[in-house]
Amino acid sequence: MNPTPRVDLNVIPLGELIIRAGDLSLPSAKKVLMDGYEPDAHHSDVHGLSVVFHQGASLDALARAAHFPHRKLSYSIISRIQHELAVLNAGYEMILFITPSGRNADHHTLGILCNGQLETSLSSPAADALLRAFLVVDNPYQQP
Repeated sequence: MNPTPRVDLNVIPLGELIIRAGDLSLPSAKKVLMDGYEPDAHHSDVHGLSVVFHQGASLDALARAAHFPHRKLSYSIISRIQHELAVLNAGYEMILFITPSGRNADHHTLGILCNGQLETSLSSPAADALLRAFLVVDNPYQQP
């Protein structure tokens, strides 16, 4: 089986955005992230969090395309996630798997590497780093 394709994070512009459904500012957000970090049903080599990414897309364009039913969206700049993981000084990096779904061609899976190995569960320090990296906005394109 071929490995799941990945976004080459070394060649994308610094300001590229990813979004995730829901409000990562809530007190329950850390648990939601840790519980939501899971294997992908269609890609045996992928573990991570469901996100939406399209190179060059604005926050507005990503939110519109995502069709999320949630009232809130969480978003981050990829370089901010990379920074928050790097300052832990524990060998953490992000990886962005290309995992389109029938509902969303821009679906990706955000995985965490530790010393080059894909984590199969999200550690508490990595979850905290992600929470620091994401901001929350209202979802103007909320879908039922």
